[in-house]
Amino acid sequence: MMTNIDPVWLEQNCVDGVNRFTLMIPEDLDYFNGHFNGAPVLPGVVQLQWAITQAQACYGMPESCARLEVVKFQQLQRPGQQLTLELEQLDESRVRFAFFCSEKRYSSGRVVFEPESA
Repeated sequence: MMTNIDPVWLEQNCVDGVNRFTLMIPEDLDYFNGHFNGAPVLPGVVQLQWAITQAQACYGMPESCARLEVVKFQQLQRPGQQLTLELEQLDESRVRFAFFCSEKRYSSGRVVFEPESA
């Protein structure tokens, strides 16, 4: 069973509706096991899960996602890195996300959430 699955959330701020979270990727994160031995890389699906979870907490987005749009994984995220996750709600169902450090973008895209049933 995986128990060490979250980043260390260091700081959060919101400016003009854009939420920014500073996080550190733990060296012993369970997701690094076997991905890849000798050169661990944070899986893209984990980055998406962290962005989705924070979007749901910040904006009250629904539990289900309908689709992902323009998702790009530009740089490898490795153990011990400190990054910023930026979230911006574009409308009632879409949130833009980006992981970056300084001017270097690691991944980005948009999450479209399923509308909740009445």
